[in-house]
Amino acid sequence: MIFIDATSDVITELTKRSDIEVMDLDAELEMDKPYDEKPAPDIGIESVETGLKVIKADSLWRIGITGAGRTVMNIDGGVNGTHPALSPRWWGNNGRQWYHSWYDPIAPVSTTPLIGQQEELITERIQWESCAEEIHLQAIR
Repeated sequence: MIFIDATSDVITELTKRSDIEVMDLDAELEMDKPYDEKPAPDIGIESVETGLKVIKADSLWRIGITGAGRTVMNIDGGVNGTHPALSPRWWGNNGRQWYHSWYDPIAPVSTTPLIGQQEELITERIQWESCAEEIHLQAIR
C-alpha cells in the first residue's frame, strides 16, 4: 500500500498504469475529541452487569437474599481453586482435605472462571465445591 499526495494530473496518469490494481481517495481524517481520563466510579450494586441481571441477582439483593451461608457446587471442566475470588471460601481450603471437595472422574483438568468485580459480590458470600465433569451446571443448595 502506498500513500501519495498528488495533483489530479498525476493521479490521471497513474490510472493508466497496468501495475496499479486499485486506487482510492483518502477520507479527510478528524482527530477524536479529548476525553476525561479520570478513573471510572465504583459501580456498586446500583448498577449491575448484564449477566447478573439475567440471573436476577440484583432483584434478590434488593430483598435481602445475598447467598450468605449457602453452598454452591460447580460441575464443569474444573475450577481454579487458587483464584483470589474463590480460594478463601473453597471447602478444600477451610479445614477439609482438598480431595473431599473435588471429584474428577475423567482427568485432572482446570478451568479458570471469569470473575469480574460484581461476580465477586456473589462469590465472597458463599462456600463452594467443585466437580470436574464435562457438564456445565451450577447449583445452589
